[in-house]
Amino acid sequence: MILQHSRTNVLRTHEMAKRAIALDSAHAGAMIRQALATPSYREVIRHAALEAVVRLNDAGMTRAIEAALTSDQLPAEALGVLAGRGHKAALDALVRHLSDRRAGVRRYIVGGWRFALMMPDHATVLARLKEAEPHIRYADTRKSVQALIEHPPEPGMMRRRGG
Repeated sequence: MILQHSRTNVLRTHEMAKRAIALDSAHAGAMIRQALATPSYREVIRHAALEAVVRLNDAGMTRAIEAALTSDQLPAEALGVLAGRGHKAALDALVRHLSDRRAGVRRYIVGGWRFALMMPDHATVLARLKEAEPHIRYADTRKSVQALIEHPPEPGMMRRRGG
């Protein structure tokens, strides 16, 4: 019973955050920035904000997304989607974090590159990844990137996230 109540509250919070951002498009930027910085149970507020950034195709939120990279993989995936849509700031962020000192962030970033390679601008993304690979500081990340370069995902093969 308690678990069901928790799940209901999580879903309600997520839906409320998504609706608030969608309804107030005039102030969406400020709302999204605030939501990206707001910790919540299971990161539902931050995830709703990331979904809004991707839906609005707002590469202006790149720095705010970068600030959330330690939370889980979704910020890196959002950067990947934006980079794969041709946003230079998001692509630059993916390159920058390939040598992040935090191993978890680097793992998430490799996942972000995977998302970017499935997007329409995959040729540009792959060229930039090849250019960045020799400059990666950490062997584990360089190995993952080399594998991604050798076997990139097929463009258009985005996986759907569970609700």
